[in-house]
Amino acid sequence: MLKIFASLIFVFVGLAILPSYAEPAVKDSNFIVEKYVTGICCSPTTMAFEGNDILVLSKVSGQVHLFRDGVLQDKPVLQKNVTSVGEQGMLGITTVGTKVYLYFTESAKMGGHPLGKRVYSYDWNGQELVNETLIKDLKQTQTYHNGGAMTTDHNGSVYLVVGDAGHFGNLQNHSNGTADDTSVIFRIAPSGSYYANRD
Repeated sequence: MLKIFASLIFVFVGLAILPSYAEPAVKDSNFIVEKYVTGICCSPTTMAFEGNDILVLSKVSGQVHLFRDGVLQDKPVLQKNVTSVGEQGMLGITTVGTKVYLYFTESAKMGGHPLGKRVYSYDWNGQELVNETLIKDLKQTQTYHNGGAMTTDHNGSVYLVVGDAGHFGNLQNHSNGTADDTSVIFRIAPSGSYYANRD
């Protein structure tokens, strides 16, 4: 009985010191936090600014949504077939001028078997994404650890972070296995070799 009582005290004390989560606090009075858009559906993953517009990815639906002047536009600016099971789906976006780069787990049909993780470039014409061009085709995919963060540096180079996709080889600090395009940062544009890996 004493052990049970001691265990309950430990649990209650532990709960008491767990952090409580609330709205973010801004300590710099020069910053203003306000809600800009609402109504984003279907598991939004990330976004990118294109001028004053915001392009938002929907992981599950394979759509790219446009927010203009804080209002969700009726029609998606792009629809792709994706596999969205686990950590797959529409995953990453970045822009260079009016060039938009997307990273997603592509499928022949919505929710079908993944063909691979792919990076495409598009041109933004102000209304939709056009002129699709395949930039990178990564065959190693899994329901988890696919990465997806994309960024553009001040020189306009585009980078993509790719997860381990469930692989345990050389690039995951194991002695066996060869480099298989997992657990790395790629320079996507201009095309280059691994920008960063365990070496």
